[in-house]
Amino acid sequence: MLNITNKLQINLDEKDLSSSVNHIYNQIDNVNIPLTLKQIVFPENFLDHKFYFIMPKFFKDIYGIKNKKAINDICNSGYFYFRYLLCLDSLADQDTIIEDENLKKHMYKMQILQSHIYHEQALITLGFYFGKNHDFWETWGKRNKDFLESIQMDSVYNISLTIKEYETLCIGKCSFTNVAVDVFEFYTKNENKEMYNDLIEINNYFSIGRCIQDDIEDFKKDLIFQKNNLAHVFLNNWLISKNLNITDYNNDQLEKLLISSGELEKLLSLSGDYLKKAIDLCDKYDSKLIKYKKLLSSMLNTIVFYKVQIEAYRIDVLIKNKLKNVDKLNSNNLPNAISISKKYINDLQFKNGSWYENLNKQGFSNSWATGFISLFLDDADAEKDKSIEFLKKSHQNNLWGYNTDWSYDYDSTTCSLINVVKNKKDFHLIEKWQTGQNNNGGFSTYSDNDPELLGRLNLTKSNIKGWVQSHVCVSALAYYFVVSKKIEEHIDIQKLRTYIFSNTNKDGIWDAYWWTSPIYPTSFIIQGMIMEKEAYDMIEDKLKILFDLQNDNGSFSCPVSKQESAFYSALVLDTVSLERKYFDKFSEKADKLCNWLMENQLSNGSFDNTYYQVIPNPNIKQWKSNHKFNKNMFGAGNSVTGEQYALFSTGVALRAFRRFSKLKVK
Repeated sequence: MLNITNKLQINLDEKDLSSSVNHIYNQIDNVNIPLTLKQIVFPENFLDHKFYFIMPKFFKDIYGIKNKKAINDICNSGYFYFRYLLCLDSLADQDTIIEDENLKKHMYKMQILQSHIYHEQALITLGFYFGKNHDFWETWGKRNKDFLESIQMDSVYNISLTIKEYETLCIGKCSFTNVAVDVFEFYTKNENKEMYNDLIEINNYFSIGRCIQDDIEDFKKDLIFQKNNLAHVFLNNWLISKNLNITDYNNDQLEKLLISSGELEKLLSLSGDYLKKAIDLCDKYDSKLIKYKKLLSSMLNTIVFYKVQIEAYRIDVLIKNKLKNVDKLNSNNLPNAISISKKYINDLQFKNGSWYENLNKQGFSNSWATGFISLFLDDADAEKDKSIEFLKKSHQNNLWGYNTDWSYDYDSTTCSLINVVKNKKDFHLIEKWQTGQNNNGGFSTYSDNDPELLGRLNLTKSNIKGWVQSHVCVSALAYYFVVSKKIEEHIDIQKLRTYIFSNTNKDGIWDAYWWTSPIYPTSFIIQGMIMEKEAYDMIEDKLKILFDLQNDNGSFSCPVSKQESAFYSALVLDTVSLERKYFDKFSEKADKLCNWLMENQLSNGSFDNTYYQVIPNPNIKQWKSNHKFNKNMFGAGNSVTGEQYALFSTGVALRAFRRFSKLKVK
């Protein structure tokens, strides 16, 4: 189904890896068997499982071992034993798909021969180092016992496995990984039992997480041969919850159901949870387990990548099934525009209170999207209450990210806090968010002190200077948040104002880092100024500059795509309709703008999507419209992307229509 293994990156020095490879081939050269037989026993793909081959090297620093020959010998013996166990597992499972029975019998005979030689080579080395060490061989016996018990347990297909039983099965099947710790433990005569137990636990978490990945990859094959597989268990439980029976479906149908049910995402998340536990334990020992942590982080990143892409596919299918047969309205009016906008937002809200919108390599946004859409809803809207419940469950220590699988950022956090924070008494909720304000007064999107972000991007601090600097658009929303909730005393509001008002463009309004138009930051800054009761002339001047961008038909366009934009048009209408004295000043332009929005509203209440978002590479500090940015609805580095379902446009339009309506009837 998914080949996760081939996506893993082994963060080892090539020279280090090369010395180990040369060492094992020297040992193979000294194996005293005929050359033709040696070519069968040690085929070209013998070292395909490289990260198991070099696994003992993950522990050499924590045990302080400098003897390179001993380390390479241990790598050799560990890998020979690993290959031996693979042979035993294959012989026990008999699950290789080969139609020619004679060829299959021949292959199994070869595996018997291979297993004998691999086992012999492993024990030759271990015997040299631990010959009469009773404690080592007692531990060795326990590892073998665990493995054999897991083989016996695995021989009975059990589609009702509990998680506890599955953990035991995985740890037993991967017991050889703990031998990598055992050999150094006895070689160094270590007395720190807490460290030893932690290393075993790290290996066990790794083993369980990796076994889940194997189960995903082998989903269909294990159905054919009736082999225990956690994906079968998860899918069976889901089918039972729907009063369905797994035996009523063929293997292809079950594979599709695993994806469409969302159970595949749950499996990937569970695998990631075990790897996170292993990473957390690695952190306890600082740099001494850095190579192991890098491998675990690489695996986790791969899992997250697959999970968000699979989720995006599933969500897209679900939403698009709701968006069929959509046309332009023949006629429209304000009450109808408000009603169908709200219905559209309600229809696309998921049961957990979230919305999905905007797609890039990190998948769909749910946290940021939910926060943004919800901030344009009225407090009386039931959808807002549901969204707040989702946001309260999806934060990382009161910090939110683009989605629940991605690192936190201060802009998504601002969107969420606007909804979650009710008044000054909620000060404790913003303590972490406050750290996003930089010395120059502005707010950055990401923190350069977030190791998770650097790990996810596989970059260093020097490569992400563009993403961690202060951004006007992020600061604009932060300013709007602070003044709308009247919590100015909890940040350096004067420095924030100074940063904002010293970063206007040549026209006197504000350019954005993440958005294609100055309309986004300018709208939030003007609304903040109105709420702060800033000088009338200054606000009027900014609104005048904004309306200079208006098209003849009343709309506003995206300056990059040159297309009329419901999103930017709605933002301007929302801003000018905040307070009557500004609305009256620009009422003719506002009327024309509102009419354009109503004329271009679709029958389901939404609008055409807008390409409004810029994704610069992390090292780019400032982009310009003449830069070569590719238009890509699925997002990527140096790309312009935007909505998939016009939820941002519809959310902003809903509040704009409501505000406009209140001012027009008075």
